[in-house]
Amino acid sequence: MTDNPDNRVKLTVLAVLLGWMLVALVVFGTSGETTRHLVRVEAWIGLPGLLIGMLLLLAWTNRRRIRNTVADTGGLVESLRALPLGQQDWGRPSAGHLPNSTKYAVVYTDLLGRRHQAVCRSNFSYGVIWLEDSIEGDITVE
Repeated sequence: MTDNPDNRVKLTVLAVLLGWMLVALVVFGTSGETTRHLVRVEAWIGLPGLLIGMLLLLAWTNRRRIRNTVADTGGLVESLRALPLGQQDWGRPSAGHLPNSTKYAVVYTDLLGRRHQAVCRSNFSYGVIWLEDSIEGDITVE
């Protein structure tokens, strides 16, 4: 397995999930008052923390993946933000929609110094897919 951010993230997620499976086995393997106490602690602290942590980890890796994709072509990301929920179209399948992907607005400078404004989708399953990419100041002739 090559050492890239995508593989490291997959291994991290796998390690976290295995850790939580171990916690669940310990909780349900004990009996009596200990089990009731551990279930309360896991339910009120662990599970919400796990869900929030996973969401933050996925957002961080998506941003890192986009930055690496632009850097691989010699560019530099100036700004990167997830589009608002209303523009994500997670619940509306369409021809260009891929499941579990997040749309990002990206402003970056390419190797030649041109400034781009782009929209892309990112997910650890398939990487970065550019949906729109326009160069500022570029004149199109029809």
